[in-house]
Amino acid sequence: MSYNYYMGKETPPNQPRYEVPPDEYDRIKFETALERVWGEALPSAQTDDDLHAWCESGEVVEVPVVGEGYQVSPGVPEQFRLLRPRAREILGIVATEWRRRCRERGLDEDVYLRITSLARTVSYEQALRSQGYPVVGEGLHTKLLAFDILVAWLQSHASAELSILTRILLDLHNEGSINLVYEPSVGVYHVGVKP
Repeated sequence: MSYNYYMGKETPPNQPRYEVPPDEYDRIKFETALERVWGEALPSAQTDDDLHAWCESGEVVEVPVVGEGYQVSPGVPEQFRLLRPRAREILGIVATEWRRRCRERGLDEDVYLRITSLARTVSYEQALRSQGYPVVGEGLHTKLLAFDILVAWLQSHASAELSILTRILLDLHNEGSINLVYEPSVGVYHVGVKP
């Protein structure tokens, strides 16, 4: 696995400060409680060294920057483009099914899902929290079982595509495969994957 210039830096690059209203933060904390139960038996990535070791052992897999129906945001540091195999499988299912349904409806082929967050270390999450992001404890991102999908752009430019995505995610949520949390201040759907 190759590392880019972010290697060893435990704080995110200059990113905007978010002001998450207290009621939104409380809702997110409540809605992610299930994820803390799901992940309690798994270790959290404390440092980039943990991520590297897990990658070398095969416990986690790299996420391609471009996949069927999705692209990973350039803002996601290279060493964080990792997930546990089950989470990568769910990402693939969501994106492939979304693309298939969009094609069936004759929707724009140039629209894709933008993945804004994958793996995180505990210290990276602490840095995000200090910048105002709605990070609640050591969540599934630190266990490599979560990803975020940007929906802010879809809301204003591609409502049909957003509707399809929401239906797919709600179906997976209702069957118990994922936990879906909307984070409006950041403009993402947070997807936590049941191990």
